[in-house]
Amino acid sequence: FCAGTPATGTDEGTKSPCNGDSGGPVIVGGKVVGIVSWGVAGCTAKGAYPVFTKVSSYTWAAQPRIDDADMTFDGKADLLERTPSGGLFQQDSKGTSLAARAYQGSGWQNASWVLQADLDRDFYQDLIMRDKGDGKLYRSYLNHTSGEYDWMQISTVWGGYKSYAIPGDMTGDARPDLVAVDADGSVYLYPGKGNGQFYGKVKVVDRAWKNVKIFGHGDLSGDGRADLLVRNSSGVLYLYRGTQVEKTPFAARIQARTGFTFTSYVSNGDVTGDGIADVITRDSAGKLWLYPGTNKASSSLFGSRIGLGSGFNQYNLLF
Repeated sequence: FCAGTPATGTDEGTKSPCNGDSGGPVIVGGKVVGIVSWGVAGCTAKGAYPVFTKVSSYTWAAQPRIDDADMTFDGKADLLERTPSGGLFQQDSKGTSLAARAYQGSGWQNASWVLQADLDRDFYQDLIMRDKGDGKLYRSYLNHTSGEYDWMQISTVWGGYKSYAIPGDMTGDARPDLVAVDADGSVYLYPGKGNGQFYGKVKVVDRAWKNVKIFGHGDLSGDGRADLLVRNSSGVLYLYRGTQVEKTPFAARIQARTGFTFTSYVSNGDVTGDGIADVITRDSAGKLWLYPGTNKASSSLFGSRIGLGSGFNQYNLLF
């Protein structure tokens, strides 16, 4: 199967396939089952959104594209860390370990939380940050004209929420969405516009998720849809599979783990490079743990955890 118009020479700056190539996904029942794809860099105009897959070996069912926090374009999601003084550091994933940290700059001390997500779908990761000074939501994104990262304001005062996540597309329109938990346990979905902004909020849970922590980035269950992880105050971890229906975005919960109590939870995509979304946690002693995803919607949601190092209590924000 090969979708798209035939190549006609140099197609740089257009949305046409590159010379000698064309492609597209084969989707059955909402799941990617096959694919022909082409490169993006220097080939398509901004706004084109081909579907890619990452697999460690040939498989009959291709995984959907995972919106990784992959800063080095090596197919593995990387980790960012913030010190109390505002210093920002990056540690690249080596699959089951992390590279030495690299200093990225200063001035991040006013961020109360930060999430990584490609909101404008340009294949360059954005940073979504709430400023604790003015309470507003901001986004750092790549300006393709200047080649530098710029800031834009996403919202006015953004307060009252206790936990946040950008799992991916929760509404079925291929745009990343934001989920937020209010102080009373109500949950709101902010559908993404695909340009770095969000539409108005939609209430999807009524006062039933009080004192929970939400996280998740990509498809955790293997059905081709973005999912959400919810840890309650007792340390029980639940998987909520995505339905891609705006008003009812979550299927019935599935208990995945007990005793899942940590000081930090990072869901930045596929850390190991096997095509499956993973989770990183930090315990009270400052040790970092990688929980590799299995795509099994059960208590076997993760494989055996892997230590990524110690000394991470020096950071007050991981993302």
